[in-house]
Amino acid sequence: MDKKGILEPAALISEPGEAYSLDFRKWQGCPTIARTAGGRLWAGWYSGGICEPDENNYNLLVYSDDEGSTWSDPVLVIDSRPEIRLRAMDIQLWMDPAEKLWVFWTQTEDSEQKDENGRCLEYTDGIFGVWAVTTQEPESSRPVWTPPVRISDGFLRCRPTVLSDQRILMCPYDWTHDRYAYNISCDHGASWERFFGTVKLYETNCFDEAMAVERRDGILWMLVRTAHGALAQTFSCDKGQSWLPAGLSGIENPSSRFWIGRLQSGRLLLINHCDFVGRNRLTALLSEDEGETWPWRLLLDERENVSYPDAAECADGSIFCIYDRERTDIGEILLARFTEEDIFAGTMVSDGSYRKRCVSCCRSRIRSVGEEEESDES
Repeated sequence: MDKKGILEPAALISEPGEAYSLDFRKWQGCPTIARTAGGRLWAGWYSGGICEPDENNYNLLVYSDDEGSTWSDPVLVIDSRPEIRLRAMDIQLWMDPAEKLWVFWTQTEDSEQKDENGRCLEYTDGIFGVWAVTTQEPESSRPVWTPPVRISDGFLRCRPTVLSDQRILMCPYDWTHDRYAYNISCDHGASWERFFGTVKLYETNCFDEAMAVERRDGILWMLVRTAHGALAQTFSCDKGQSWLPAGLSGIENPSSRFWIGRLQSGRLLLINHCDFVGRNRLTALLSEDEGETWPWRLLLDERENVSYPDAAECADGSIFCIYDRERTDIGEILLARFTEEDIFAGTMVSDGSYRKRCVSCCRSRIRSVGEEEESDES
């Protein structure tokens, strides 16, 4: 079997043309965000073709130098190569401790099985790979990118976590093993070793996106998306060498991507759906007791079909959260900015905070009053 779709890189286009402009996008979603030391916001998401998945999917990368008010045209596109059944999808951004910008993406070899319209019958053939390029020039309008490198098998949808011993942990999942997978780098990302932890709690071939944080006691806590009403969890007491059996956490979730990370204050931030009916009521939560309780909440977007949050913290402690809404109907990429003080208050009380700011939208439509951007000034 030809494995070009697995072993060859996607097409990297550093000067995207009109074909990748907003006017030609029929859908878009699954965004990601990163912030540089100089204050630039980088954002990415994927689109292309008529939906997800599609053999013409591609990832795109844009930036903002005015705190998210305006955004550049795409400065990098990571495109599929249908001629070798290579599909590129699910971009993920990360600023590492050395202020190097990483652009990860997932690519897969599309299934050979086609329907009467020539579309793949299956989401994929089940084989995934995580690829990356990096730049040391994240403040440049024309960054120089390293050659693409295949990091490992797997499907990455969450940013890496830097541990207290400076190792880097990330969790690309896969559909070919019955255990939760994760990668560790001991050399600042120059190389990655793949490991398999505890047995998955439920199905092998589900979208079991995972993120991990290191608690103050040194225990690693991995949370995993499930289709069973709550996030799964597992713990490692030996720095990732072994993991305890997985179980359901007390964190309810409608089978959607979540985000968790430690803030400069030392508190844990969780962005998740709360009191939800489906993918609505996207909420930011704070914990001061290492995730045992989440008593403070800030509703970011109450509407239906809002999903896939990604977050970046600024030097001043404010937080950006990017997410999508109605991927195939509206194709809206949205941004919120808030502070821990806002979460404590349960409402926007900080200067410069806002909700529901539109970054990009495939469909023109009339906003209702409830859809207008909400800021601390309104």
